[in-house]
Amino acid sequence: MKTTTKLLLALFCITFLTSCAKLGGNCGPSEFLGTWKGTATCSQGEEQATVTIFQNSDGTFLTRYSGIVLPTTLESCSVSGSGASGFGDLKTNYSINGDLEDEVLSVTIVTSGVKNKTCTVDLIKE
Repeated sequence: MKTTTKLLLALFCITFLTSCAKLGGNCGPSEFLGTWKGTATCSQGEEQATVTIFQNSDGTFLTRYSGIVLPTTLESCSVSGSGASGFGDLKTNYSINGDLEDEVLSVTIVTSGVKNKTCTVDLIKE
């Protein structure tokens, strides 16, 4: 094989593998940990959003959003968490789901129950 062909093949493989890593799930927990900020588009309009993802002392992951802390799963390049506050007629459910790609965490945050709201936001790590 000619040197030029080998170089082009190597370049293709590096580019392809890098793209696959971003889309195919080679994110580690450390890439998620920290505070993320952005402007959320919500069912009631725009608002500033801050999401903090951290590791608990027992090794589990948690997400803090709007004063609520949710148990969180980090799998590949995806984040998901859900929980509730209050009880009975005063119960509010929260969920967050999203993906990390090119250093942008794109999430959907849903609040239901006493408060009903759906927000989508592209977050940048501080």
